Amino acid sequence: MRRLLALLCSVASAAPGGRPDADRLPPIFLIPSLCGSRLRAWSTVACPSSPGVSITPGTDVWVAPALIAAVPGCWCECLRLWGPNATDMPNCTVRAGEGVAAIYDLADGFLGRFAHSMSGVIDALVARGYDPTSLHAVPYDFRVAPETLETRDGYFSRLKASVEVEVARTGLRAVLYGHSMGTRVAAYFFAWLGRRVGSERKRREWIDKHVGMYVANGAPLLGAPEIVSSMVVGQTMGLPMKRARLREVLIAGGIASLAPSVARGGGAAPRHATPELPTFRLGGDAFGPEACCGPSSLAAGFERAAAFDDLLGDAAAMVRRLSADPFVGDAFAVAVARPPVDVVVAAYGVGLQTELSASYRRVASRNATPPLGAGALEAAGVETYDGLPLRRTTALWEAAETVYERGLAHRELVDGAGRVRATGPREAKSGDHTVPYASLSAAHAWLGGRVDVHSVPLRNFFEDDEVMSGTYDADNRAAVFDETPVNRTLLEPRFTTFESRSSGRRTAVWEMDAVAHRDSSNHNVFLSHFLRELDVFAATAARTRRASEAPSRVHVEDWRPDGDAACYWSYARRRCANPGACEYRYAKGDLHLTQSCRLVATRGAPAPAPRTDAECHWDYARATCAWPTVCAYAYAFGDVRLDDSCRVRAGVDYGAGHAAAADGAPLGVLLAAAAFAVLAPFAVVAAAELRRRARSRKLR
Repeated sequence: MRRLLALLCSVASAAPGGRPDADRLPPIFLIPSLCGSRLRAWSTVACPSSPGVSITPGTDVWVAPALIAAVPGCWCECLRLWGPNATDMPNCTVRAGEGVAAIYDLADGFLGRFAHSMSGVIDALVARGYDPTSLHAVPYDFRVAPETLETRDGYFSRLKASVEVEVARTGLRAVLYGHSMGTRVAAYFFAWLGRRVGSERKRREWIDKHVGMYVANGAPLLGAPEIVSSMVVGQTMGLPMKRARLREVLIAGGIASLAPSVARGGGAAPRHATPELPTFRLGGDAFGPEACCGPSSLAAGFERAAAFDDLLGDAAAMVRRLSADPFVGDAFAVAVARPPVDVVVAAYGVGLQTELSASYRRVASRNATPPLGAGALEAAGVETYDGLPLRRTTALWEAAETVYERGLAHRELVDGAGRVRATGPREAKSGDHTVPYASLSAAHAWLGGRVDVHSVPLRNFFEDDEVMSGTYDADNRAAVFDETPVNRTLLEPRFTTFESRSSGRRTAVWEMDAVAHRDSSNHNVFLSHFLRELDVFAATAARTRRASEAPSRVHVEDWRPDGDAACYWSYARRRCANPGACEYRYAKGDLHLTQSCRLVATRGAPAPAPRTDAECHWDYARATCAWPTVCAYAYAFGDVRLDDSCRVRAGVDYGAGHAAAADGAPLGVLLAAAAFAVLAPFAVVAAAELRRRARSRKLR
């Protein structure tokens, strides 16, 4: 909350003229991730366990650590939904909040990165010049299915109207930005438009007129198996609450929409993607992976588990309803097609250990939490609510075995103990710690024609020889890694872009090494690329030119340091990086070499060469006198400092050019390089021994 107040104050205090091109910024609509929207109560609930404590309209319910600690029963009553119809509980109604405050920072110290998954991109956009008239948050009730979002809340209708108003007001096409589950909501919106406007032709016309750019960050295009774990076992998400209690809150239709899907009809996946994700079957009292996948097999497994757990019976009904959702057709069961938008960017992290499948076993049976006041209702002869009995049975489940994928240079399947079960081909990768790579990389099916590939270090600035480039034909996706000169043996993470242009539209897929799912929207390198992409789109937002004519934003000249703070010392090259833009220029007070790397453009007129002994001084970085062609070290009795011993050489020709610093690396760097060369082999051997011991402990 403190960060949000500071952000709003900075917006309020900024002068209108201080924002760069604020009048030409295309409107942006941000759709947050799962559990990324603030939910507020819209009824009054008296908490029987704590007389005098009540929840009133406008009270934050998701997330409210104080309520969870003081009245957990009341909190659950408000937040959970009843049955497969996602009915509000009889004593409380909850709806999504509004505005940037509803997605910026949900709870300081709780929920971990769930709480601020959108704060980084909001900060970056505000710094770019966005204000409440151009930056629009679109929070939603993540507990309910997309159909309910529209029929109950009018969510998609209101989003459509808001986009139309902003486009009419600014004359600029809008940008739609979704993160994680927000990309699913955006996909539902694009599909729903067809039914709303009446035909596919009118849908494309509306999108072409109103939406010019779509950014899908961390899009689980084929779902995420981890969601099934949340529905079966539950998770605490950093909240002070038992896993089983929170499971009753989170097992809802909106969350079920992220369950694994089967890849068919959406275009072939690239060779380095697994086209199918496993789901689950019931064997005795245990779930386990099965060969087929998709919502039908998942629903069938849940239905068999309903004999032990009424909540999984509800989940089965939710999944089947989502499969036949009239607003999205078969988008739940197939790889989501590329939206018909001029510029589409899909960005996600890769190379982290990610859950791929799991088996579950039932630990115990228990009674589900009844609605508050269930005893009074039963005394009045009421035994059901929304067609379901007030007293229901559930079960406690645990993961019997979990299979993960991991790897960047090659993909391995490992179990929970770290034992390798299988090794994939060298070109395969793993996901972003939440969504498997097969689901994320389905966006490669959006590329067409010639695909340009660029790979650069995962940092804001880099040099010409650090850029790796290549091309491949999208119809031959098997060649993606054969033709991409990306050296995966390098230790430094990389940012790899795949870009194609076709029929006036441009598609880009960005892969970020070792970036986690919940960090991908806030990562500083992603934000730098996104803002540059946004700058390019701003020039085309009014359709002054087609997206295919826009320049690529991965050219090195676009990433030159723009200030002294962007210059840094390259220890590998023993000089300042980007020598065309930065130079070594020591100044009094510099404590390390990077501080002495400064932009060439900020250098003033060169200082005149010393003409007296008093003007000579010692260069501590290079362990010699500065101006070495003019001054020399000549100790004399009485010298107290090294500066005192630097004196003007005899017979200096001041007509010749003289430099303040000698060529070559400072002495300290040479010593550090020598030390590294000596110690590096020992460090490698030590690291290998530590890994060997760690594997031995896991095997035991």
